[in-house]
Amino acid sequence: MGNEVLTGQSVVDAKAGTPESDLEQKIRSLESNLEKKHAELAAYEAAATAEMKNQCDMGIYELKGRMDSWDAKWAAQLEGVMANVEAATYEVKKYCIGAIISVGSLAIGAICMTACGFK
Repeated sequence: MGNEVLTGQSVVDAKAGTPESDLEQKIRSLESNLEKKHAELAAYEAAATAEMKNQCDMGIYELKGRMDSWDAKWAAQLEGVMANVEAATYEVKKYCIGAIISVGSLAIGAICMTACGFK
């Protein structure tokens, strides 16, 4: 029995009754810790990805809100400018027509009309 050739199964059978060596225990412990760390890393990665997506979504939402606010602000200002231009145009036209009627002179009316940009 001293010089027997052992097959893989016979080695397993021979070890079945013996306690694990310190090295084998350390290897199993390290493998277990590595699996735990992989699981922790996967959970952390998922949480970080979700947080980054959340931050991006919030940033996009905030930027869109600002753009909408700016659009509304500029639209209101443009509307005010256009109203002022329309009012000024109306006043100029009214003044020119009033000048024609009150003075009764086509020459003054023509000068006013030319000055007002009417041709």
